[in-house]
Amino acid sequence: MDNASNNDSAMKELSVLLSERDIDFDPEDRRIMCFPHVLNICTSHVLKAYTQADFTNVASSWIDVFGKNVDKDAYMEALENDPVALGRNIVCVVRASNLRRESFRNTIITGNKMKWFTDENNQTTSLPVVELLRDVRTRWDSVYFMINRLWILDQALDCYFQLPANRELQDYKMNDMDWQVLQDVEVVLEILHAAQQSMSGESTPKLGGTVPAFETFMEEWKRLSNAVPHCAAYIKPGLVVADTYYKKMGKMKVYVVAMFVDPTIRMTWVNEHWSSPNAMEADQVIKDLMTEYRASGTLAGTAQSVPADQVPCTFPKPKLAQAVDIIIGAIAGDEGDETDDVPLIF
Repeated sequence: MDNASNNDSAMKELSVLLSERDIDFDPEDRRIMCFPHVLNICTSHVLKAYTQADFTNVASSWIDVFGKNVDKDAYMEALENDPVALGRNIVCVVRASNLRRESFRNTIITGNKMKWFTDENNQTTSLPVVELLRDVRTRWDSVYFMINRLWILDQALDCYFQLPANRELQDYKMNDMDWQVLQDVEVVLEILHAAQQSMSGESTPKLGGTVPAFETFMEEWKRLSNAVPHCAAYIKPGLVVADTYYKKMGKMKVYVVAMFVDPTIRMTWVNEHWSSPNAMEADQVIKDLMTEYRASGTLAGTAQSVPADQVPCTFPKPKLAQAVDIIIGAIAGDEGDETDDVPLIF
């Protein structure tokens, strides 16, 4: 579910309806948040606050990824111009009519033929013959894709605005420092993009991958903040929001269970990345749930719970009980009986 507050109310009401039928339902533990929506909220907070980023603790100058010296005052002056908005305006202007779009396309084609464009090593290169992308509010990651495409075609845009027919568009041209800010914003958003792709890239995204993806993106943001202080100013508002949602996830058992039943994860992520107390707590969650499930003696398809020894069954021993024994033994490090080859199907 997305993170709108009305869904919280819906879950509480569902809990009331189910309790009337003697069905135990925790509205907070079962409130699974939409992973891409959380990332999109983090993105929106970064973009809303980046022009007011606090650069107090940032050095007076630094070296960018291309080895160029960046002056802090000039950078902050460009920041006040809101380069993301400037980029959005460029997209709107170039895509305003079929005539302009065709003219921009011809600029790329001509530039490739005349070898106008160079790469970061000052070697001749060709640009892809593609269009600029709009920032669509209802599409996640659209700001990242817009900035990424602008950066790919920045040299073509410079040539386009210099054409005699486009003199009235000269004011839309961005300077080098505007592009510098835009590049840094792209770097920050790229980590969110990678996290989203790690889930949406699967043919069937599984809930078990949510915690690893979320923790990875938060850790990458923290690393970037430490390595690039001026990017830390952009990241801070988004990281505050991410931490809020992460704490909500920590109160829910479902994420631990989802990782455990995923054969590609199990308890590996928990044991390798969580502190010992948290890992032990996660182990206990699984043990408690499996013990409770075994004690209930519930059979699939039956309307009520009955003692396991009274369940009509053609098997010599209930397979579910064997499976739960193996699960609890696996958590405790016990290999169990090798002859009990029971598929764990829930």
